[in-house]
Amino acid sequence: MKKVIFIVLILICLIMTIMSYLFFDSENSTLLFSGGSVGSTMQYFVTNKWIVLFLYIITVFSIYFYRNKIKKMLFYFVICFSLWFLSGRMIGVQYTGEIIAGWFYLETNKVILWEGNKCADDVIKNTKTKNSYLFNLKFTNACTTKEIYIGPFIMLAVESHFGQTHASN
Repeated sequence: MKKVIFIVLILICLIMTIMSYLFFDSENSTLLFSGGSVGSTMQYFVTNKWIVLFLYIITVFSIYFYRNKIKKMLFYFVICFSLWFLSGRMIGVQYTGEIIAGWFYLETNKVILWEGNKCADDVIKNTKTKNSYLFNLKFTNACTTKEIYIGPFIMLAVESHFGQTHASN
């Protein structure tokens, strides 16, 4: 059983290696994330790549150093892996009010802060943010109210981009 767990963790680390690599290949990664040339007009909010690398290395070392102590290995792996995964959250904000969210340059969802021509005037400037629960931000403007998970590593940067932050609920 110990050997099976060790092999599964090694396979997870291989996937982590590929996903961490995307942070260091930013030119191709932004094309992957934004879907093409629109990426040149997008503001990206990502964790520092060295933090991602550090958390990746700590995760791998936790497996190696505790390979003979299964409970400690699993405990440290879960903590390090969780922090690494959270560090991979990224947000792309288009000046038109389109927000693309994802993990490690892989898009998972898209939020549009305008409807038709109703909110065409500087959507970013006219959108207010409000902290919600567990690193979520609520975006509110004249057209819509949307909530999205931002993550702990880039929360302040996204809030400051929208310029007006309000207190938590």
